[in-house]
Amino acid sequence: MKLLKYIWLVATVAMFAACSDKDEPKPDDADDNFITDFSLTKDGQTYTAEINGENMTVTIPYTVDLDGATANVRCTPSAKILPDPATVHDWNNERVFRVISYSGKSREYTYLLNRADISQCGDVTLASQSEIDAFGESGINVIEGNLTIGSDEGEIITDLSPLSTIKEVKGTVIILNSFEGNDLTGLDRMRSMGGLQIGTVEKPSSSPIEVVTIHKATEITGDIEIVNNNTSMVIAEKLETVGGSISVTSSSLQSIQLETLSTVAGDLKINGINKAGITNFMLPLLTSVVGEISVRLCPNLTTFIFPKLQKTGSVSLEKVPFEFETISLPELIEVAGDFTLTSFFAYQPIGSSYDFNTVLTKIDGLTKLTKIGGTFRLEDFAGLEMLPDFSHAAIHAIYLSRCPKLPSSINLSASSFLTEGNTPAYIYMNNVPTTTILGQSEMDCDFVLFGNTYTFQNVSKIGSLVISGGQNETYTFSEIYRDLNIKNRGTLSFPNLTRIGRYMLVDGTTDFDFPRLKEIVGEVYVPQKTSVWKFPELTSICATSTDFDKIKYISLLESFNNNIEGLKAGWGLYMELGDNEKINLDKLQYIGGNGWHCNLYYSKKSWTSFGLPTLKTVKGCLEIVSLPNADTKLTELTFPALTSADKVFIKNFKKLNDFSTFSALFKNNSIKSIDDWTIQYCGYNPTYQDMVDGKYSK
Repeated sequence: MKLLKYIWLVATVAMFAACSDKDEPKPDDADDNFITDFSLTKDGQTYTAEINGENMTVTIPYTVDLDGATANVRCTPSAKILPDPATVHDWNNERVFRVISYSGKSREYTYLLNRADISQCGDVTLASQSEIDAFGESGINVIEGNLTIGSDEGEIITDLSPLSTIKEVKGTVIILNSFEGNDLTGLDRMRSMGGLQIGTVEKPSSSPIEVVTIHKATEITGDIEIVNNNTSMVIAEKLETVGGSISVTSSSLQSIQLETLSTVAGDLKINGINKAGITNFMLPLLTSVVGEISVRLCPNLTTFIFPKLQKTGSVSLEKVPFEFETISLPELIEVAGDFTLTSFFAYQPIGSSYDFNTVLTKIDGLTKLTKIGGTFRLEDFAGLEMLPDFSHAAIHAIYLSRCPKLPSSINLSASSFLTEGNTPAYIYMNNVPTTTILGQSEMDCDFVLFGNTYTFQNVSKIGSLVISGGQNETYTFSEIYRDLNIKNRGTLSFPNLTRIGRYMLVDGTTDFDFPRLKEIVGEVYVPQKTSVWKFPELTSICATSTDFDKIKYISLLESFNNNIEGLKAGWGLYMELGDNEKINLDKLQYIGGNGWHCNLYYSKKSWTSFGLPTLKTVKGCLEIVSLPNADTKLTELTFPALTSADKVFIKNFKKLNDFSTFSALFKNNSIKSIDDWTIQYCGYNPTYQDMVDGKYSK
């Protein structure tokens, strides 16, 4: 009976419970499971999360510890959160919360913590140790401007370790002389900086900084400039990119370790001030330097190895030591400017010879070279036996000097030649055995060649030919676009040449032969006596004067040829004649420039009559002179076709009494005043008025 009563009681309770559930209303947000607001409070400071989708990100200063913070959460009222935020104490790490709706649907939210930098706007100067210590305690880890450490004459600073929290300086880190630490410990952990400056060329640093280390930075957006004779090592283990230039000047430099550096947007310059002990300079991953690569005054340098370098603005290794033995640039494709490699040399105490590098025998690489926008220069290497392959390269200039073991020929058969502004390409060779030029039919390139007799193969037209040395030379060019400048011995023959596009200077040649030459556009300057002039077809000289300031190679000639200044005087035709009547200018009609200077200093015996049968016009002065008191035999000047000359000057011909050959100049008023007519120390010296009056002879 008791059992039946118990069963009835349970059933009754269950029935009433079922009725109660069926009657309870369902909440409107029964299916919702959202967190709409989340924040953490610690030490009276509240940090509100940014909710983005299912991520809740709380941003705090990187110095704040959220352990034990109190959570403030707003979510769907009917939902539950697991775990309960009120039970969580560790808010320094990522965590996932599950929000379960009234109806049992689940959504996960991830709590994320973002530790923000503490920034300082503008520039920061820390001039004392106490200021450095206080700045370290401030927690500031990003400086928006420059950071200057110390001063030039202020309180001594020895410890930079309080600054180890600095992560980034967007400007330049500047170290001044009052810092007396041996290294940069405290600054070396920065991940990024705008630049680093330890001294300048104008004001070198005297700080005793021996080692400059940059441990973590992968990029420096500006310059690295170190001018400090105490610095022996520069190390940047992770540095990949420099947005400006790298410049290191130190007499104590031993090592530069930039193992990961790939790109430099400015220059890369090393200067050892003739004392540095650095022997090896190798950058294994460097591919591009937009500006100049320069290594200067490093007396112990033996190797220069850039195995990945492809492009650079220029390369300059000047006066490398006698021990320099390896240069390796196997991937180099393009040099926008100059490539310079020269050896240190020392004159021997006796004689005129000198010592220079003998151990460098080759340049490793340069087989992929396609462009040198400036000058490729090799100078003073006694053992160098190879040249780069220029046969398919675009080049502006090649300069080879005092390299006695270079190959006998240079291949320019498929090269292209680049102008630099208004300056054409040029090839300069001095005291090298490279005497055969394998070229192209038309080469708009100036050749400046010294010390040998040279041979051109497959070349009919060139820019300029400038040669000093050799003898009895024959060249088969049909046209020289610009200049012919030759200083040699013996005879000179151009059997096919028809035109010289600018000036002609010949010094030391006794016999000219230009059987087809019709025009020399610029000046003709022949400053020494010449026995034979053969220009049977030449009609015009110096229709256009030369602007010598625009000829780049002129400066190269001035130390070899002291006649350059005479050439610059601008005579259309300057000539000195010896005792020989073998002169053929029988078709010459025009001489321009400043006129014609004819010097008969050496013609004491055979010249009794002198003139040019077809000469019509002399722009400037027609000047014919001899030495004072010279026993010249000249009795006659013959210019039957001459109708125009701005001035006439005749001097030192004691047997010359007849000037009627110039009568046409007065009849047509070409000679206009007394200043335009000068006759001195001749057998007859008619004045301007005498000629006007027809008194041409005595």
